[in-house]
Amino acid sequence: WSSDFVAFEHFIGIPYLSGVTFVSGVFRADLPVYHSDYDNFYRMDKFVDPGFKGHAKLAKVMLQLVLQFSDDAVLPINITAYVERLDQYINTFQQKYSPVGLDMTPMQLIIPKLMSAAKSITAQQEQAAADWEAAKKDGAPDEAEGLGLRIRRLNDLVVKFHEVFLNGESVRLNTLNNVTRDFYQNVMWTPDFDHNLYARLTFPCVTNALRANNTKAANV
Repeated sequence: WSSDFVAFEHFIGIPYLSGVTFVSGVFRADLPVYHSDYDNFYRMDKFVDPGFKGHAKLAKVMLQLVLQFSDDAVLPINITAYVERLDQYINTFQQKYSPVGLDMTPMQLIIPKLMSAAKSITAQQEQAAADWEAAKKDGAPDEAEGLGLRIRRLNDLVVKFHEVFLNGESVRLNTLNNVTRDFYQNVMWTPDFDHNLYARLTFPCVTNALRANNTKAANV
């Protein structure tokens, strides 16, 4: 979760890419200096990234990725990895909150079907990419029968996959302070409305119901 990508993650429902730099192997947010008057050019150049070498490296990496993505016929979006992470979150919640009555079984039962579908799409992506490269060697990828349409269908599937998790009504009716949050519509994660807007809240409807000691609502 990052507040920089709210429009993509919570409103449009499309994947995004974020890049960060590490200093001595550690990501440095430099709180509480971050976003203060001291978060300036001098501090960055003198203490955080002397000579802006890290910035330059990250810019090169991001530029290379943009060039690669723009040239790839098949979008490199792996929804199988997304489902794997979702499975981890569900199991973590089950282990952590089952003692207070939370039952994630309905979601756990869905995961195998979702995983099977995701792996099938990933395999189709890999095959389509291989077919595209083979057609390029023959000199006429655009003329390969049905290939362009197949790739377009797969690209649409992996991009629109994220829209499935947008349900604004569920999110904005389940905050502790009952404040309307029309813009935050992702039921997988949102900002932590009640504690820290910079922190990610996983399964916000479930978590906020548990915070309100409403196990019944958490299990709906």
